Amino acid sequence: MEPASLLRFVAIGAATWLSVAATVGTTVLVLRPWLRRFGPSVERVAAATALVAGPVVAVALVGLLVTHSALAPLTPAGDHCLDHPHIAHLCLRHAGAATGGVTIDLLAVASLTAAVWIAVRKRRRDRTKAAAVSALAQAASPPVELPGVQVLRVDSAQPFCIVTGPTSRPRILVSTAAWSAVSPEERDAMLAHELSHVRHGDLSTVTALGWCAALGFPGIGRRLLQGWRDASERLADRAAARSSSPSAVAAALLAITRASRGPALALPALSFASPAESLARRIEELLDPTPDSPSLARRASVAVWTTTCVGLLLAARHAATLHHHLERLLGTV
Repeated sequence: MEPASLLRFVAIGAATWLSVAATVGTTVLVLRPWLRRFGPSVERVAAATALVAGPVVAVALVGLLVTHSALAPLTPAGDHCLDHPHIAHLCLRHAGAATGGVTIDLLAVASLTAAVWIAVRKRRRDRTKAAAVSALAQAASPPVELPGVQVLRVDSAQPFCIVTGPTSRPRILVSTAAWSAVSPEERDAMLAHELSHVRHGDLSTVTALGWCAALGFPGIGRRLLQGWRDASERLADRAAARSSSPSAVAAALLAITRASRGPALALPALSFASPAESLARRIEELLDPTPDSPSLARRASVAVWTTTCVGLLLAARHAATLHHHLERLLGTV
């Protein structure tokens, strides 16, 4: 197995990931004002789809090329690499001798180095935030039990109400400042909001999407992730409003925002508090909600991924042609 060949598979995967992420992500961001007409469920599905499209297509394409390379010698056409030693090959056994192959190899090494660097930095930030959460949880008072989740009250002058890990057993942390800043009815609405995040598995989802955003196209991934968060918060607001009242959720949001002093805590969590730029929109949608279309969101998701699967099946059907054109492209870089 040639190391240079593996690097070229990496280069194809990285180029596919970034190009798909940029294309789909930009499309969703441009269409965001139009998507808002259909409610937060559609916005949330669109953002999540744009974030995972790059890695899904890249992994599928590289898997297809690797499989074709492994099985090609077993076909009647045989191994074509021996007939074309002058080009850079996408092959598990032969690297080829094209000068362009060196450029591709360098690009692959650069892509791997950048991905490792980003992953290490993100992992360090996550560990720092996880340590902060652990310290808060250890200082918490005896829990308040809600169905399926543990609620811990933390002695802190900074008002917050968050869902945090571990992702397999989410917990709700509420500061004493937040607990005392709201009325009993508003407190129930605040906890119902966070409970909605727990029931929908939002903590696991945002963790996975965070990695897709970090390793995706610069700038676009961050905006898509923020769009997913905004839509998820508005959906949790609606769930809380159904169990209490829209006015109670809105009042709790305002009370927590007014009680906030200083910079917000940097925690790996889904927070009830909202940045100033999205607070007005959340309250507006609570008091005058736009129609939401969860069924449309599901149908759109099924349609998008069905189309993607059909495209990948067509690529598999014409794997030899695709493989040949990609090798020619490698030789021109």
